[in-house]
Amino acid sequence: MPMLYIKFAINDAAKFTDFQQLYAHMEQVRQPGFRFEEEEKAEPDIDWANMTQEEIDEAYEAVENSPTTEEKRYQELIPDYVKRCFERYAKYDEVRYGMFSFQPAEMLNYLEYGFETALVKLEMTDSSHGLFEFAPYGYPFGGLDRFLMTLRGYELTPLESYNGFEVIEFEWSSEFDYTVTEFPERTKAYKATEQQ
Repeated sequence: MPMLYIKFAINDAAKFTDFQQLYAHMEQVRQPGFRFEEEEKAEPDIDWANMTQEEIDEAYEAVENSPTTEEKRYQELIPDYVKRCFERYAKYDEVRYGMFSFQPAEMLNYLEYGFETALVKLEMTDSSHGLFEFAPYGYPFGGLDRFLMTLRGYELTPLESYNGFEVIEFEWSSEFDYTVTEFPERTKAYKATEQQ
């Protein structure tokens, strides 16, 4: 099967470097047998028997509201400018899908587990363009939409892709809206070169 790819414009070289860090994390998560080191929640030393009900309520709320390990990874790994983009995208998605929309922090779970692909290559092809190659574990593989929005968050603009079916070009009409044009002849040529 031909390799899937996304060609993109690099609008800010420093943000491409940030994306490389996310890519390295995604590679690490996909290693056979990989497991996150479970951070043990330290049980707070609380003397429940000698507390007022108000103190108990405050302590309980503090324990319950402490971030999960996934939330901590999201905070540490995703730059603030990308988080703001994900927040805008979540609001945009909510308008489209209502109750089926997602929360911004869920993007990390998608990148770690929902984007069911083997990562093959991430490279700069010149000073203002890059290439991401990947292979799906099967179909469906979590779809491209959220990954495209991840690229947008890092100011990497998807230009062209082979999505497993067609070579397509993206035409962006807003931060999150795009149309695609399919290229059957380029698809045939690409599949032919990949089979050699």
